[in-house]
Amino acid sequence: MSPDALPFICAACGHRAAAPGDCPRCPENPLLDLRKPEVLEILEDIDSRLRRRRDQQCVWLGVGISIPLVLALAAIPAFRLVMTLIRMNHWIGYLALITLTAFGISRLALKLFPAPRRCPPA
Repeated sequence: MSPDALPFICAACGHRAAAPGDCPRCPENPLLDLRKPEVLEILEDIDSRLRRRRDQQCVWLGVGISIPLVLALAAIPAFRLVMTLIRMNHWIGYLALITLTAFGISRLALKLFPAPRRCPPA
């Protein structure tokens, strides 16, 4: 069904409908008309907040996984030997490894779990 056939949307849950009124999923919220520019601005603002929130969640997920992971690896003698061979046996090397691991995990989490969108693509 085309987006023009369902021009009304609930800002809370994203439900689309053909006629105005209250959202059937969350009755306390009215359906908004997507044909109005101010409604699109509201939905874009909601989308940007959801994206920022998801970004923060993924960063903290990456930090929460990378710290114990790198500390567990640091307990393995072969890993410490490799860190010594590449001259990163100092605490700064471990901090750099935690940072890179956290970054990679957060990027992967963002790819796997993108933020939900309320605003239709332009």
